Parts: sequence; structure tokens; C-alpha cells
Amino acid sequence: MIKNYHTIICGSGPAGLAAAFSSVHAGRRTLLVEKAPFPGGKLPVSGSGKCNFSNTLPEELFMASFGRNGRFMTEALRLFGREQLLEHLSRRKVPQIIVDDLYYFPASLKASDIRDAFLTPALEQGLILKTGTEIAHLDLENGRIRGVVLTGGTRLACEKFILCSGGTAMLPRGTAANGLALVREAGHKITPPLPAMAPLFLAQEGLKQLAGLSLPEAVISLVCGNISLQSRGTLLFTHDGLSGMAALNCSDTAYRCFENKPEKLKITVNFAPDMTFSDYCAFLEQIRKQEPEKLLKTALSALFPRALAAELCAAGGLTETKAKELKNNQKEPFAKLLSAFPLVLEKLSPMEKAMAMSGGVSLKETDPCTMQSRLVKGLFFAGEILDLTGPCGGFNIQFALSSGYLAGFSPNTAE
Repeated sequence: MIKNYHTIICGSGPAGLAAAFSSVHAGRRTLLVEKAPFPGGKLPVSGSGKCNFSNTLPEELFMASFGRNGRFMTEALRLFGREQLLEHLSRRKVPQIIVDDLYYFPASLKASDIRDAFLTPALEQGLILKTGTEIAHLDLENGRIRGVVLTGGTRLACEKFILCSGGTAMLPRGTAANGLALVREAGHKITPPLPAMAPLFLAQEGLKQLAGLSLPEAVISLVCGNISLQSRGTLLFTHDGLSGMAALNCSDTAYRCFENKPEKLKITVNFAPDMTFSDYCAFLEQIRKQEPEKLLKTALSALFPRALAAELCAAGGLTETKAKELKNNQKEPFAKLLSAFPLVLEKLSPMEKAMAMSGGVSLKETDPCTMQSRLVKGLFFAGEILDLTGPCGGFNIQFALSSGYLAGFSPNTAE
């Protein structure tokens, strides 16, 4: 006998949890299916388990942080944006704190509190949860969802199916990789998945030798055809290249350009972001006059850690050069190097090192007012499975919760 549900949801990350809550709240018989043994997806490990779930940015700036397609989430944020999320958490007795006047965390600094704020009331209202269960295929008929087929062949009937399986990032943590296969089965276009919020893997051995060194702030600039962006934040040197907020927040664009248009990609970094080209010129002229006998790499230690200063001088061919020996025709080229040090990508970051996936279901084939597929009635998408990725700082979890809530709330046009 085939079991019947109104709504079946695949994936219990933030999008799936919000979809499950809004679906049962609307009085629909709902099943939440999770491949892993426990619900929550990547949520329990987000932000090292502390879960930065949103931020204080105004809605327009929040959407703009996702790039040119950010306004896709307008209806999702209208229905369940930051204020509605904070009200929901307060009703569930989950107090929040703001860090650095920008980032929202649960006051307990436990991601499980965010999970339970959606899962517990959903279960109380009748949600059926099945963990350790995988959806193998969609049951489609005449352009509509009729149900799903589980691994092993069990068929479940439903009027509405919400795919919240996440992406391919952090796969060792259990993200459902078969979600994209279900998308293809439904006939949707997929922007090829690439790492996002990931370290930059560089070819420069000199920078790799600085592994363990960190800077409180740096600016990475990227230009690729008509694309240009700047990413400012902490910077960490690793054995493979660069990590930290400055690197993570530009990685999705960098890797997309590296994969598609490597010849047009130009990446530079200013390791002292408050210093301009003119400031560096003035600094070099000053030490040339006031500290002529000092090695440049020693003088630059006033701006950078010693190891980094030495690497910058080596890159400029000035390793053992004294300040007084810096020639006029060397000063400006070296100042340019300091203000825009070129970075050379070596390869894509492995997906298991990425915190998110860029790419996924084409937004053109998804109705932003409901999150329903434009191709298959009764099929909905939410969260990371969609081709919309934001930077670090609570953006992606907020979008997952908002889009999941909208998908669970929206009526099925096939009804």
C-alpha cells in the first residue's frame, strides 16, 4: 500500500526545517526525509557549531550581497525575513546576540538551538520525520509530481515535493549529493557546481611558506571581464594559499571565472588595505630619506609582519636592498606591487573544503514568489540547491530559512 502525504521534503538543513515548520503550520500532512542518521544537515557545524544565522544589514544591502540575482529572494524575505525569524526564535525561547554590530548568533552559541526552534514545534504539530532514508527517484506524470521512490523501491505519494538537499560542499558531513540528480531527473538546467566560501588555492610557493600567519584585515580585488569585486576581511595564510573572510567571500566568483574564463581573471591583494598606491610611494620616499641604511624588508615590518615583508621584497627583487639603494625607477613599480599584489590560482578548492556550493538549479526555472518549479507542478526548491550564494556572515542560512519557509507555505498550483 502506497503511503500518501500532502508534502514530502527532502533534506533537513535550515531550508528543510523551515519548510517543514511552515508546511505543518498550514495544516498539511508532511513528511521530512533525511539521508543522514540525524536531522539538521550542515547546520550543527555552521560557524564551528555556533551558527551565525543572520545579520543586521538592511534588506536591500542584504540582497545586493548575493550579486545581480539577489532580488530573487524578495518574496522570501518579505514573508520570513530577519524580523520574522527573530520573532520566531523569541517565541521558541531562543535568545539572540549580535557580534561586531553585524552578526546574529543564538545566545547559547549552539547551532542546535536554531535547529530545535523549527524541528520541535513541527514535530509537535504532526510532522513525520524519517532519518537514514534516501529518495532515489521522482514519480512524475504529465509534468506533475505524483510522489517519490525511496532507495529500495518503496513508493510514497504526495501532491507537493520540496527539494532542500543542499549542495555538494562539505560532503563528508553528509550533505545529500543525490539532490542534483533529482533536479536533472525533473528536466531542470543546473549551473555546474563549484566551491564557494572556500580557501583560495594558489600557485605561489612564497605565500604558501607563510602558512599560519594571519592579518586582521586585507582587501582582495578581482576583475574578470565585466565582473569586478572587492572582498575585505581577515586573511589567513595556509599551506595551500589563502583563507579567512577576505578569501572566502570572493572564492565563488574567483573559481567560477577560473573555470570559465581563466585568461580574463585578475586577482590582487592589498595586505594593508588602508594604504593606497600614493601612500606606499610616500612611505618608500620617507624611509629612503629618514632610514637610508635600513633594509627595505626591515622597514616594511612597520606595515606587515616580518615574514610577509620579506616575501614582498623578494617578489619585487629587493630582498637585500637598503632604503637608500631603492632607485627612482623602482619606487613606483614596488609601490604598485604592495598595493595590488598579484595572486595566481593553481586549481579549484576541493568541495569538502568549501562551506557552500555555488551553482545549482537555474533561477530562471524557479518562481521566486513561491519557490515552485516553472517546469514541474508540485516541485519546489529552497536553500543551497538553488543557484544563489552569498558571502560569509549569516547570509546563506537566512536565505535557506526564508526560501524554505516560503516553499513550505506556498500552495501547490496543481491543487
